[in-house]
Amino acid sequence: MSSAPRGRSFPRCADWVAIGHSQGGHAALFTATLATDYAPDLRYLGAVAPAPASDIAEQYVEGVGPGTPDDVPAGGVAYFGYVLRGLKEARPAFDLAGYHTRSGAAFIEQAERLCLRELVDHVAEKGVTIGDSLREPMSEGTLPVVAPQVIDVPLEGYQRPVFLAHGNTDVDLPLALSEALVRELEAAGVQGLTFRVYDRSDRRTVLAASLADTALYVEALFR
Repeated sequence: MSSAPRGRSFPRCADWVAIGHSQGGHAALFTATLATDYAPDLRYLGAVAPAPASDIAEQYVEGVGPGTPDDVPAGGVAYFGYVLRGLKEARPAFDLAGYHTRSGAAFIEQAERLCLRELVDHVAEKGVTIGDSLREPMSEGTLPVVAPQVIDVPLEGYQRPVFLAHGNTDVDLPLALSEALVRELEAAGVQGLTFRVYDRSDRRTVLAASLADTALYVEALFR
């Protein structure tokens, strides 16, 4: 690893933009609501989020329970584990364990230490299912109140422009999710919101499809 020569200083760039794709887009939008207050000594300019994950609480928490069908792909089960592990980290005082079976608790422990590919392999090898991981429907109790506060995209706090992009053939994160998010953000009074849909693009290819637009957008923010 190289390092700067001793005695040489470099100018510090205080201008920055939050950029993320898919789960990273979800993180970029959260960052957008916190940036100006969290780091007032830096100049946050805006956010770019192609195919951002949204409406996670309803998809991964509120609609599942012991009777959830076993046909959820291993990747979907793995993401479910990460969502619950994130809830546990964000709200350690909340009794999330009351919803788990013993095997579910062991699965959450795996989600804490394994990266995605490893966790997907673990789910496939062990036959982990969402239904077998839960002893209670996650729609019961106070979890439906707690979960959206932690994992759903915030609808306020945006003090700088936001660019959202989505492909119209996305099956992992359907276009309808971002369309609904845009409506909610607009209803909440968010200003400076740009939303573009890209034909024949899915969750992955929307990155290339939107690159020219997002590059110009970011360049304009830095002017």
